[in-house]
Amino acid sequence: MTERKIIVNMQSDERPKPFWDRHFTPILALLGVIVAAVLAMSETGLKLFVNQPPDVQLKLSEAIVTQGKVLVARALASDPDSPRADLRYRWEIFDSDKVLREGDGPSFSRLELPTSQLGKFIVLVTVTDKLGSGKHKTADAQYEVIAPPGDASPLDRQPGPVTTDDSLSLQTPTTINWSKQQARRIVTNGNDLVITGKSINTKLTIVAFETPASRGADGQAGAPGANGGQQQPGGAGQPGLRGNPGAPGKHAGKIQIELQGAVSGTVEIDNSGQPGGDGGAGGAGGPGGSGGQGTPSRSGILDCSSGPGFGGRGGDGGRGGDGGAGGDGGKAGVVTLSAGSRAPSASLNVVSRGGAPGKPGPAGIGGASGAGGPEGATGGFCRPAGRTGQSGAAGAPGSTGNSGAAGSPAQISVKIEELQKVATGSISLP
Repeated sequence: MTERKIIVNMQSDERPKPFWDRHFTPILALLGVIVAAVLAMSETGLKLFVNQPPDVQLKLSEAIVTQGKVLVARALASDPDSPRADLRYRWEIFDSDKVLREGDGPSFSRLELPTSQLGKFIVLVTVTDKLGSGKHKTADAQYEVIAPPGDASPLDRQPGPVTTDDSLSLQTPTTINWSKQQARRIVTNGNDLVITGKSINTKLTIVAFETPASRGADGQAGAPGANGGQQQPGGAGQPGLRGNPGAPGKHAGKIQIELQGAVSGTVEIDNSGQPGGDGGAGGAGGPGGSGGQGTPSRSGILDCSSGPGFGGRGGDGGRGGDGGAGGDGGKAGVVTLSAGSRAPSASLNVVSRGGAPGKPGPAGIGGASGAGGPEGATGGFCRPAGRTGQSGAAGAPGSTGNSGAAGSPAQISVKIEELQKVATGSISLP
């Protein structure tokens, strides 16, 4: 019997799907997993899509500084999205509405902090980039301004006035019974003074301050430039530092005189604010370095193969430092005087003006120019060729400091019998 083989065709009439139709969804899901894993594992993933704020650190030259001395703050800022030239700096003192400085670029990353007032302060610097919405970051640092050595702190002050012959120098607010204690001259040093008694029949002089506030220290001179190596120019001198500002004048206290009887002597009162201190002079610019000596000559068998080389150019002198600002004058104190009567021979002169502003510090002189380097050494057939290097340029002088502001005057009130007089600044009764 013959065996028959039956072949069945199992192929379907339906065509297979293209590759992307069959695998697009799994591939897309796999890519999503990979991207999510990369972003989760790396901080830089976020930076690929979102503008990041700048990174900033605030450094102070000192944490504790003497009143009136220079204190420098530097903001060390960088940004992954912007060059340093595009960063904007804003400087402030915490809990103050005043903006100390604001501007774009590295020149605004440095600031001389105010040190005229005693106390602890917090300086803030906010750095903002210019990309997108303008991301920003703020850094802060604390500094303390202390009194100069030798200045008495409130705890060290004597409880009562210091007596020298017929003079009293007040160290704290003081009340004097004129019937028990008298003096020809009283210096309040800005403290409040109350005088009570029956009458004043001698000459009495009262002044708030005898000397102005302290002058600012001069700025340091700039360092000299380095001398150049062979045929190299000399280095530039460093600029002089800014002079320190003068100390602000202290405010005068209140003076109150209450007499039951007559004024029969001469009373002179000057309750003006203390004059501000003068600003310190700017430091001199550093001298430029000398240029280096030129290359030596080369003498051949029969002639000079190569003459001496030119000396290097001298370095430029550094710029002089700017003068320090004058201190502001102190405010005047109020004066009130009341008495039952006034003798015909009595006189009264009262002054209560604002303290004079401190004078601006003079500019520092520019540094001397560096000398040009000598020409190279000669010998054999080679002779000097007058190839001394050029001298550098002298440094420019600094700028004169700013003047301080004058203090404000105060009110004077005098009442003697039926006479009542009120004025600001001065009153005179012959």
